[in-house]
Amino acid sequence: LGMSQTGKIITVDNADEFVDAIGPDRTIQLKGSTIYLSNVSSTKRNTYFQFSEVWDGEHELVITGVANLKIIGLGDKPVEINARPEEGDVISFINCSNISIVNIDAGHGPTKGGCDGGVFNFSNCKNISIEKSILYGSGTFGISAKDVEGLKCKNSTIRGCSRSILVLENCNNSEFNNCDLTENETEYDDLINIENCIGVKFIACDITRNIT
Repeated sequence: LGMSQTGKIITVDNADEFVDAIGPDRTIQLKGSTIYLSNVSSTKRNTYFQFSEVWDGEHELVITGVANLKIIGLGDKPVEINARPEEGDVISFINCSNISIVNIDAGHGPTKGGCDGGVFNFSNCKNISIEKSILYGSGTFGISAKDVEGLKCKNSTIRGCSRSILVLENCNNSEFNNCDLTENETEYDDLINIENCIGVKFIACDITRNIT
């Protein structure tokens, strides 16, 4: 995906260290069990991230204008990134390119409850890769993407979402390979929403035990 091999590697084990490490041309390695984004002060920000207030007064992490960033969980099982059940997404990426997310378990938690935010949101991005990760509800949408070129999700699970597994709008060349899209239950929306897209592929995916 054009990930810079000369970028620095930063290892973190809490949410403050994680957000402080966000920037271009780097790999952020997460160790430990859980990164609680809601523990970070909502006023913390730098050139590449901020916490944007959503209508219930909570905040979502928004990463903007970053190229060549890899977020990887260390260890045998995925490292959790979660936020309180709230109205915002766990992480939103805006105007980013060459983003890779590997071995991450992301959602709203620790309890499953009413929330109106999704897990990962991508807007006006290019070359996004999600691998060996779990995107779970409580979360309204597992992945929502608008104006994205080259979204690849591989060997991953999207489960327990309450509105849609996927929302793809104005996206080109999206591919879901060997993914388990399961146990999602939606009352108002379609499980998979694809609008004005070119080249959407589902390869060897298990889409089962969903209710709509």
